[in-house]
Amino acid sequence: MAEIVAMRGVVQRVFQEHYHAYYREHGVSEREARAARAMMTCRTAAQGYHLWSCPSGDYELKQFNSCKHRSCPLCGATETERWVQAQEARALFCPYHQIVFTQPHELQPLWFYNRARFTNLFFQAAWQTLRAFWRDPHWLGAEPGALAIFQTWDEMQQTHVHLHVLMTAGGLTKDGRWQPAASSFLFPSRAVAEGFRGRLCAGLMRALRAGELRLPPPGNERDWQRQINCLAHERWHVQIQPPYSHPRALILYLARYLRRGPIAESRISAYQHDQLTIRHKRPGAQRPETFRLSASDFIRRLLVHVPPKGQRVVRAYGLFHHRRAAQLAQARAQLPPPAATSFSPRTPAAQSGFADETALRVGVRRCPRCHAQLTVTVRYYPPRAGPERIAA
Repeated sequence: MAEIVAMRGVVQRVFQEHYHAYYREHGVSEREARAARAMMTCRTAAQGYHLWSCPSGDYELKQFNSCKHRSCPLCGATETERWVQAQEARALFCPYHQIVFTQPHELQPLWFYNRARFTNLFFQAAWQTLRAFWRDPHWLGAEPGALAIFQTWDEMQQTHVHLHVLMTAGGLTKDGRWQPAASSFLFPSRAVAEGFRGRLCAGLMRALRAGELRLPPPGNERDWQRQINCLAHERWHVQIQPPYSHPRALILYLARYLRRGPIAESRISAYQHDQLTIRHKRPGAQRPETFRLSASDFIRRLLVHVPPKGQRVVRAYGLFHHRRAAQLAQARAQLPPPAATSFSPRTPAAQSGFADETALRVGVRRCPRCHAQLTVTVRYYPPRAGPERIAA
């Protein structure tokens, strides 16, 4: 019978027990090794500690530091919560559409060997396509706000490269007026898919000819040119969802992919020896299903989705770009203020879905004896530890 374990820390436990065997058998890249070490040592002595002390000397609390790696499921709740609050403060109170750009699976090897360059080309193709539609007076004729998040996995942690775009159902015209989109229609999805297909294929072909892409084995450039030409004549898929009345639900949904890796620990229902049972939900299914993975497959599926260091997987466009602050304020002045019951620019951590026990303790700590405020008196970071940040 499977052992049901406490969800918190199960990913760390899997890595601590099976990563070294996986490394000996398969090897890992520097990017993967850095992520694995962070997850194995998060909130342990290997990451150092900070000491909270009572001014009267009645009490001390020693707390190990977080690794702060964005793929670690143990930490990142505080950063995610701050991101959610920042997006809600910046958001316009109006309907929103979610647009999902998906590429053919045949291009996955190019992404795997060219993560940073491929990701940039993907963002550029999607943004340029949307910009062409929203500038067209026939469709919108105004500049909306858009937030895009790049994701590389599906519900079963298999490779599935796609882009989520959260976009206002309306925008600011050149003469400064707020122009709402049609109540239930934004752009024709098939035309958007064709525009995206053409731009991404053209960008990949230019990068191939310029020698900017590392080719997967056997590394034949002419074969990849033929492959891209064939894909340029196939049908691609872009999903434009019906409008949401306000952005809160979509911001919380997108925040799941910001940090803490491709799988939430709450989805792992059982872990015994080297087998994990994981819940997932198929599109259209009424109830979650489960699938099983060996520890080795679980580690492989998690590490393959660790983004390169410094890679930006979240980008803002249109009115949400930092250079459009004046236009964003102009648009906000023309929209009704959010109702307190339906949208608040600041969501408490306990209500956002990203708070954990440690994150909720951040702030003022009190001595359990005299109730005086604790202060950090010692910060210790061992060699090669992360930057000096207090644990989440």
